[in-house]
Amino acid sequence: MVHISVAVGRQMADTLMMAVSAAGCLGVALALNAPLALVMLCVVPLVGIVILVFSCCTRRISRRAGEELAQGGTLATEVIHGIRTVAALCAQKWALGLYEEKMRLSQKFSIRSDALSGVLIGITGFLFYCTYTFAFIIGTEQVANDA
Repeated sequence: MVHISVAVGRQMADTLMMAVSAAGCLGVALALNAPLALVMLCVVPLVGIVILVFSCCTRRISRRAGEELAQGGTLATEVIHGIRTVAALCAQKWALGLYEEKMRLSQKFSIRSDALSGVLIGITGFLFYCTYTFAFIIGTEQVANDA
């Protein structure tokens, strides 16, 4: 229980530190060049929505992978516990086939979950780089107009 409270305390401290840092960076950006900072902030809601959608899908698929893995582990435990019965009924191939099917399903769902995570990282990076591009264009125009 002590380790859990330490981990939660550390996580809360890190979250607070990141929130204060983000607020400070936003304040400085708005103070230095508000129009440019607002352009950079345009991507935040879009990224939030993309992350929310992909996280829901990834969580659902990961949960399914965990369920299949747990069922495979339960099956393996039951077969090992009743190995004499399984051997007496010549059901080794049946039990092995059932176990392999559970593991195959778990692997399939894990791969899907990881692929979705990769797509999420790609889309998020693309959105941020598009925003940087627009910010550089607007910043260049501001510098050219002031000069």
